[in-house]
Amino acid sequence: MYKVELVDSSEFQDRSKYYKHLFRTYGQWSFLKYFVYSIIWLIGGRISILYSMQGLYVILTGFALIFTNLGTREKGTLSAYSIFNKGYKKLMGQMTEDDVANMYNMGGVKKKKDDYSDDDDEKISKDFEGLSMEQMMAKLGKLGNKQCFCNSGKKYKKCHYFIHQRIKQQEDEERRKGIKKN
Repeated sequence: MYKVELVDSSEFQDRSKYYKHLFRTYGQWSFLKYFVYSIIWLIGGRISILYSMQGLYVILTGFALIFTNLGTREKGTLSAYSIFNKGYKKLMGQMTEDDVANMYNMGGVKKKKDDYSDDDDEKISKDFEGLSMEQMMAKLGKLGNKQCFCNSGKKYKKCHYFIHQRIKQQEDEERRKGIKKN
């Protein structure tokens, strides 16, 4: 009526290995460290609720996560936050404030500082001397699709057009200010 089951000693050995493995895993400092951090974080969250500072607590948590994860990357690799890289190197494709400003100021065309010169500006301003605004716009319509004067290989409207428009606007504003002063 009662069945007697014989147990092999290897089963006990397997179980003891399993429990030893569990103890090694959960008894290590890395696990305990994160467990303690989690408890401290929960206590801090409860305190922030008591003093109605949840927003500040979320922000501080975000900063803490950013700074704690900075040290985990391999040596020689770049961080996504360029300020933490040696020499402030940025990742490929990462845009800086200057890149954004250049895109908006140049009509969506990325420019380098050496791509244009004052000689080009003088040449273009001579082409438009004495023309009315309508004549100038008609000439620009034809000129816009021609190759730019700077020999960049781009069309004028994609290269120097917006730079010259900005210069013209500045000159007009200076003239208006001069008229208002007189």
